[in-house]
Amino acid sequence: MLGTVLAAASGVFIWYLYLSKLIPLNYLIIGSVAFALLTALVVWLGINAERTWRSLIGCTLALAIVTGQTY
Repeated sequence: MLGTVLAAASGVFIWYLYLSKLIPLNYLIIGSVAFALLTALVVWLGINAERTWRSLIGCTLALAIVTGQTY
């Protein structure tokens, strides 16, 4: 669930950056790949992790990504 929300938020963020032409396309592609890798990492950390350090790291990383996208 968290991975889906994070992927949707990243997709919307990248789409708005593309529409605004704020960042050149080459950098936008690199950023998109970075967001995809971080989302995959959050999903991997959250799979079958019931209240362990992996779950805590995954949630913290997801929160940092979403917070970074809002600024």
